[in-house]
Amino acid sequence: MVTEGKWEKEGNRITVSGSGVIAICPSPTTGNGVMEFIANTNLIVSCVNACKSVNQDNPQAAAESIKEMYEALKATINAQDSIPSYMAEIINKALAKADRR
Repeated sequence: MVTEGKWEKEGNRITVSGSGVIAICPSPTTGNGVMEFIANTNLIVSCVNACKSVNQDNPQAAAESIKEMYEALKATINAQDSIPSYMAEIINKALAKADRR
């Protein structure tokens, strides 16, 4: 079960409304000494909140199906002639966001 509430980041701490600090990301450094904990904290919080928005009851299931959902969208857009244009537009936007286009 994932901790209820919206996950937020505060430096290297992950907090949840009503639960306080639930995790602290360690502070590893890259080869040139740059701290990575902020990026790690951002990624964890973003991923959990995104998965919870897909499936509030079981965000783990959403996380485990991301690759398949992405592949299904790509397959659907390849059949663009057989889907309504408004759906193609939504799918293209989602794929562009996923691919950072």
